[in-house]
Amino acid sequence: RQKLEVVMILSGLLFVSFRSPWTSAALPRLPAVTLPGWLLLLLPLEWLFRVIVAARRWSLRRSLQLSEKLPVPVVVIGNIAVGGTGKTPVTIALCAALKQAGFHPGIVSRGYGAKPPQFPYLVDAQSRVDEAGDEPLLLALNTDCPVVIAPDRVAAARYLLANRDCNVLISDDGLQHYRLQRDIECVVIDGARHAAHHTHPDAM
Repeated sequence: RQKLEVVMILSGLLFVSFRSPWTSAALPRLPAVTLPGWLLLLLPLEWLFRVIVAARRWSLRRSLQLSEKLPVPVVVIGNIAVGGTGKTPVTIALCAALKQAGFHPGIVSRGYGAKPPQFPYLVDAQSRVDEAGDEPLLLALNTDCPVVIAPDRVAAARYLLANRDCNVLISDDGLQHYRLQRDIECVVIDGARHAAHHTHPDAM
């Protein structure tokens, strides 16, 4: 039941956020994508990346003992393009919607560039940016939700559930971390670049 409620909240959030600027019944049709000539040189690397990712997902799905299912719904927010696509604003908006619906969300993140005294590390409003990382600190300040960073997302999730009262977990930028089983995946795409059907390194 919790998973269904989270799906409905996420669906409603995306509908309101991205449909409301248009008053017509149909969303505008995106133009066809044409890659710049120099990006075509990267297509073989994109195909290699796709094969590696597919093989890794297949391997981990076959070996269920390598992944962990948490007792609460897990929502993964991620992107398939290089650079910023708006994951952080989406995560902040989702936390607000979940809290309004009565949930107690928590966030786990890698914390790129962070140098905390230990992992997992609980980020709060008093954390230093060099210890917490800029994005995890931004999430903590703008959501008033517990944020835990660690290279191991499973360890971060365990720590969060053991130390805070959370009944739904959001994994920020966690699409590629397959050890943490997820109930919902939300892929954020930059509509201005229209590279949704390409992966790294062509998805620029």
